[in-house]
Amino acid sequence: MPIKKIERLTAHAGWALWKITESLSELKQDLPLSDEDKEILGAIKREEKQLEWLSGRLCIRALTEQQEIAYVCLKKDVHGKPFLMHEEAEISLSHSYPYVSAILNKEKPVGIDLEQPREQLLRISHKFLNPRERRHAEEDLRRLCLYWSAKEALYKIYARKKLIFNRDLEVLPFEMESEGIITGIIRADGEEHRHQLYYCHNDGYIVVFNV
Repeated sequence: MPIKKIERLTAHAGWALWKITESLSELKQDLPLSDEDKEILGAIKREEKQLEWLSGRLCIRALTEQQEIAYVCLKKDVHGKPFLMHEEAEISLSHSYPYVSAILNKEKPVGIDLEQPREQLLRISHKFLNPRERRHAEEDLRRLCLYWSAKEALYKIYARKKLIFNRDLEVLPFEMESEGIITGIIRADGEEHRHQLYYCHNDGYIVVFNV
């Protein structure tokens, strides 16, 4: 099993990082699929996306085993957020080939994002950063990527309605390190919620999730 990292965060939570090295047939052998799962997988045209879909579920299954809870299958709610059938644990997934990341928490909503710094972030920074954040990020791709991933994680934590990234989500100023904790804010329904977000670098990628 090519899990690059699986880490227990608390007695009730853990996260995992998977590097895809297997073929489709190998992943299918490791993950029993329901008829519904087979139909969903068959509708995914690109093989790369099929690999991500399968390895993401294997990643979640590894986390359920760590937490000693049953894995049956994943479903999505009306907002598109994945959840575990027959279990109360909260989960979140992210993928950027060849990596997949996942987090599970039995006590609170979670969000995780995995991204690679890329030039496109420079062109769209005005869409996801407020003026203060843009001044701080400048044209540093790693900072831009951390802002983007942090806001994606926040978006997944809330997971109830469409939020505007450069208005409803904010990341407070930070010093860029190899890993660290930053503060993210969600403003919705007249309320403000702050979340501590952990980030780290892995093989040219940035992973962010709430702790």
